[in-house]
Amino acid sequence: LNCANPGHVVVNDACGYVAALCRCIADAERLAGLQRRIRAYHPTVRGHKAAKRLLASKDDEEAAFAGMVRHWCGHNPVWDSGPRGGVEQTNPKERVRDRWQPEDLCRWLTKLHERLKGRLTVCQEDACAIVSRYDRPGVVMYVDPPYLGIGHREYRRDMSRGEHERLARAVMATSHARVAVSHFDSPEVRRWYSGATLLGMGLVKGPPCRKKNRRTNSEVLVLRGW
Repeated sequence: LNCANPGHVVVNDACGYVAALCRCIADAERLAGLQRRIRAYHPTVRGHKAAKRLLASKDDEEAAFAGMVRHWCGHNPVWDSGPRGGVEQTNPKERVRDRWQPEDLCRWLTKLHERLKGRLTVCQEDACAIVSRYDRPGVVMYVDPPYLGIGHREYRRDMSRGEHERLARAVMATSHARVAVSHFDSPEVRRWYSGATLLGMGLVKGPPCRKKNRRTNSEVLVLRGW
């Protein structure tokens, strides 16, 4: 949003509701329908739970709306987190509705539409094919795969170690584009991306909604062609 000229933006995501949201942003009619849903919604624990069932909807407005409810009214911006404030809603300082600001959300979506109209392509394809296809001079790619070891908890679509390794080979085969990949730091990631520049990004913690599984991990940014 802050770029003077964002150029053409290609979004490729395996999660249906993310792609649905991007298609709504790109299309004025779909965006208007999504904004009507946002303005009409009054957050509840029951509504947060019901939204999970709609994430896989074939209707873009419905799937995008469900994803926004799960994201903004949940503990954590992961698809399977519980409602913010817990199911009993006993803490007056933290409720499921606290972050749901309909007019702010609608203004944000309108701004995205105005900046990206005619410049946004939405795909749901194999990531390796996308990386290879857009390996061109002047292209910048940000690749954000499910993090190794926790993807099954935080993403609707996880990746196996073999798939991670295949993606790394595709990234390391690029010769024209500038590519950035985010990951948890690990010996496997360092082996897969040997020859690239790896920047430590400090420490991040696991999902707070699952306290027994919380752990501290070092995040790394892999740079290729910079």
